[in-house]
This record gives sequence, C-alpha cells and structure tokens, in this order.
Amino acid sequence: MEILKIVSVLGILGLVALAVAAMVRSERRRVAARKQSALRLGFSEVREPETQLLERICRLHQKTGDQTIEIANVYQQSGPDYELYLLDVRDHSGDSSDLVLDGGLAVVSSRLHLPRFTLCPKIVQPGRIAALANVVLERLARRAGTEVGFPTCPEFEARYFVVGPDEAGIRDLFSDRVLSRLSETQHWMIEGEGEFFTFDRFEFEARRARTEPAASRHAQERVDAALEALEILARD
Repeated sequence: MEILKIVSVLGILGLVALAVAAMVRSERRRVAARKQSALRLGFSEVREPETQLLERICRLHQKTGDQTIEIANVYQQSGPDYELYLLDVRDHSGDSSDLVLDGGLAVVSSRLHLPRFTLCPKIVQPGRIAALANVVLERLARRAGTEVGFPTCPEFEARYFVVGPDEAGIRDLFSDRVLSRLSETQHWMIEGEGEFFTFDRFEFEARRARTEPAASRHAQERVDAALEALEILARD
C-alpha cells in the first residue's frame, strides 16, 4: 500500500514537472518569436532599459501599492520626434503572474502633454455577456481615477470610456478633434501621463495561430496604430 502511495506521488510530481517544462519551452518560443518580429520591424534590442523608462511604465500600470511590476523583452525604435518601445509588462501581485502587456508599445515624445488618464475600450457587441464584460472593464479601469463622460460625442462613448484623477485636464485633452478621431478606432487601450503613454489593442475574438507573414502584418498594424495614437494625442 505504501509503495502505491509513493508511486502515485511520484507520478503526480512527474506530471507537474512536465507541465512546468512545457510552459518554459512555450515562453522561450514566444520570446524568440517576439525578438525575430521586432528586429524585422526595425527595432533594436535594449538589454538595459533606462531607469526613467521603467519608472514611467511602473507608475502607469501600478494600480495598488502591493503590485510588483516587471518590464521585460524591451526593443526600441527611434523616430523623428519620438521613441517607440516594444515590451512585455508583468504583474507579479499575489500568487499569480499576469502578462499585462504582451508585446505592448510605449511612446515617448516631447509633442505630448498628457494628464494622467486611462482610455479603455468597450466591447461593441449586443447581448448581456458583452454588457457584463464592459461593466467589469469599467470597474477595473476606475482604479486609476474617476470616469469622465463625453455625452456630446455618443460615437466615442459607444467605443470607449476614460478615467483619471484630473477631470479638467482630461476634458482639455479630449477635444472635439480627439474624440472624433478616436471614434474611428476600436479596441485601443492607452495609459498616459506627461510625455509618455503605453498602447495596446485588445483582441476580443479568439486568437488563432498566424502564419509568419500574417504575424508580421499584425505586428506592423499595432505599431502603426500606436503612432496614429501619437498623432491624435499630440498637441503641437
């Protein structure tokens, strides 16, 4: 009987070890594919990111005092009036490790003069599930401040909500032009402050495996969208 117990325990430990090994291999493949994609897009690997960049990202994504934010797999591309970063952001709070930004983008530009704000997308679909998901997204975003409504632009409010601690600054930034331009986009997630914002584009549909050309096009589309966001939010 004791032998059976020992064998059972060893079997369970073996399965756990195999699962962990599979996760490690999967993560290595993901990181390798990200590097290859970044280099194709003209990014350069940043082995030691600047402290100021890390502090900015942590400040934007740290919603509570007990969060531990990790920035990894950083790549950089320089433009005429901006620095663009491709990166991963992990939240190691509690017992979990969540990938907050998976190949997200960060933009630094002197053309930006942003109040602290969070732009969060809504799921534009009919039905109770979508409505419930929007409520959850809104509650999560409210950890960054008070929601600021724009009832004069229903097209924008149908796609996004905005939260932040500085309502006057947010209303000043989100002019009619900005609201109109953002109303033409979908699923953008932006955390911004000062001369800096992070950018991601949510994919609410189920992810499918992409061929290499399709993956490259998808990555380029995300870069183009982040630079479009810079043009919308910049105040020259």
